[in-house]
Amino acid sequence: MTGREVRLRIEALAVMALLALGVWARLDGLGWPPLTEPEAVRALSALQATDAPSPFWAPDATPDNPAYAAPTALLFQALGAGEGTARAVSALMGAALLLAPLALRRRLGAARTLLLMAGMALSPVLIALARTAGGGAAAVMALGGALALMWGGVEGRGRRLGAAALLGMALAAGPASLQGLIALLIGWAIYRAWSWRRGDDDAPLLLNRPRGADWWPLPLVALALASGFGFVPGALAGIFEGLGSWLQGWQGGAGIPAASFAAALGAYEPLLLALGLAGAWGALRGGDSGSRFALCWATGAIIAGLIYPGRAASDLAWLTLPLALLAANALYDFLGGFQMRGDVRWAWLGMVAGLLALLAFAYLEMAAYAMGLGPNVAPLEADYRLAYVAAALGLATLVVVLFALGWGWNTAWRAVATAGLSVLLLANVYAAWHLNAGRGAARAREFWRPRATTTNVSLLLDTLRGIGTANYREPYALPIALQRDAPAWLAWSVRGFRAGHVPAAAPTAVLAREGDDLGPAAAEYIGQKIALEERWDWGGDLPPSLLAWLLRREAPVVSETWLVLVPPQWAVPQLAAPAASETTP
Repeated sequence: MTGREVRLRIEALAVMALLALGVWARLDGLGWPPLTEPEAVRALSALQATDAPSPFWAPDATPDNPAYAAPTALLFQALGAGEGTARAVSALMGAALLLAPLALRRRLGAARTLLLMAGMALSPVLIALARTAGGGAAAVMALGGALALMWGGVEGRGRRLGAAALLGMALAAGPASLQGLIALLIGWAIYRAWSWRRGDDDAPLLLNRPRGADWWPLPLVALALASGFGFVPGALAGIFEGLGSWLQGWQGGAGIPAASFAAALGAYEPLLLALGLAGAWGALRGGDSGSRFALCWATGAIIAGLIYPGRAASDLAWLTLPLALLAANALYDFLGGFQMRGDVRWAWLGMVAGLLALLAFAYLEMAAYAMGLGPNVAPLEADYRLAYVAAALGLATLVVVLFALGWGWNTAWRAVATAGLSVLLLANVYAAWHLNAGRGAARAREFWRPRATTTNVSLLLDTLRGIGTANYREPYALPIALQRDAPAWLAWSVRGFRAGHVPAAAPTAVLAREGDDLGPAAAEYIGQKIALEERWDWGGDLPPSLLAWLLRREAPVVSETWLVLVPPQWAVPQLAAPAASETTP
């Protein structure tokens, strides 16, 4: 076996390992957490095209992202509706995005391609987007994949046709594609102006732009996806609905504050942000055309996100893609110069371990300070913890200086960079866990979700199913009455039950917000309070204690409490308690 064959085999194994890691992060436990309000709106829109729509949702709702709604409707029809199937299309699109760097291998080289794939596979923003029901993941995959095919280092009509097909998918993916397209156009304008001032004569940036007869896949793919390949023709109107939703975002201003959007980048993508800034510095100092365009694209994504009133934290995905490319370049340059003698290597390793130990100590002290806990010498004085943090950081600085005097500043700098990258990688894992897997994923303490459906929804469903089984011998035979303005997440959660009305001849369970006028049910029914939804409860754009939020995800939230009311003869043990007893997350 030749050396080239060995390298290709190792590269193939690395690609498969990164794909497996990325797919696992996007598919594992896909049914958690409960659907939020925006997710439930999209899932219910897809559910209306099936034989089992929710009786608590308007049947004429038109989805604004048909590339998600139509395929999801087919999945619902074939596999049944659930949180996992509601997010399956997004997860598959997010996994497919990881293949885009392979189209750039000829231009980037094998090492940079693998680093780019690793950055995308481990990105908390891209993982969370792939685990969110909606058209965002399809939009990012479509535009990102099309750009990769057009920018790839090999020309060919097949790539042009593929790019046109992916642009057709983007057309049907809803308002997220329009936001990404605006970011690309702003970045392209900056890149052209920069190239004109520099007088660049580089090779053309895009080699495979569709032209002439190459555009025919675009409308075909858009129509096929938007109609569920002809099985869901009613979803076609969603293409225009997506444009309307995006334009409405310019008027309503219902997005997260600009400060929250900017803070979310550092909170969710610390590793890509640090390496991306290093890559941006390299691009400014004379990088190739691809690096310069990635920098301009990132700038365009920042501008597009800040000027759009309907911005969401998921719009950071358009910034994550160019940052991943810049980060791959910076990390490649860092690893390429990583050569040292054996004795220096052991000293470097010891310094990295020492720095990590001191940083871990400083983190624990900061976490205790954020909790208001003082040290043993002064348990009620949390400020003493700051002295310990300062001492740890000062000792770390002294270690670096002494190491540099003995083994050289270049080796010392690489040890500091290695320790820093290790800490940022751990911060990435921490952010991804809280966004997608931890118990906090069902709480409204993240910039990603200003509103969250709590885990108490499962308790609510268990109670309703218990009442149905006790009185009808069938858990979902229970009739339920909802308020006219009931949120989408509640209509989704109780979709399997029958719709009831109050007043009515037959007994009916009632779900109502605490404090609302319940009519006759107020005097005749018994029940219990339960907190089913949370939303932000801080006055400014950021949580009141940003340190506590960064370290422990602590932030004030307000719960929306609902009443579960049933006739007295239906009472089950969990409803026999006084109405004031509230179940909290």
